Amino acid sequence: MDVSTLHSWLRASHIVAGFLGLAAFWLTLPARKGGRVHIACGWGFVICAAAVIVTSLIVCGWRLIDPLGPLRTGNYPSAPDAAEVANRVRFFGALLGAANV
Repeated sequence: MDVSTLHSWLRASHIVAGFLGLAAFWLTLPARKGGRVHIACGWGFVICAAAVIVTSLIVCGWRLIDPLGPLRTGNYPSAPDAAEVANRVRFFGALLGAANV
């Protein structure tokens, strides 16, 4: 499996889990508290939130280890520009990773 394909799958699963989590959140509001629908949607929200956190931590860790991994397609920057881009991507990945913890 190609690195960019794996990154695309992680991003897609992150977005889908976030969307489903938001849907589950809003479905709990009109349901009777403690009812079957409320509990099922609540657990759905918890599972989706966990999936969002796990995928975001994987991508943030990946950015710290290999900041230019998925960016190596098409127009790859020259060596001095690549080092600056790598430092910025690492900083942003560390910032987002710290926000998840």
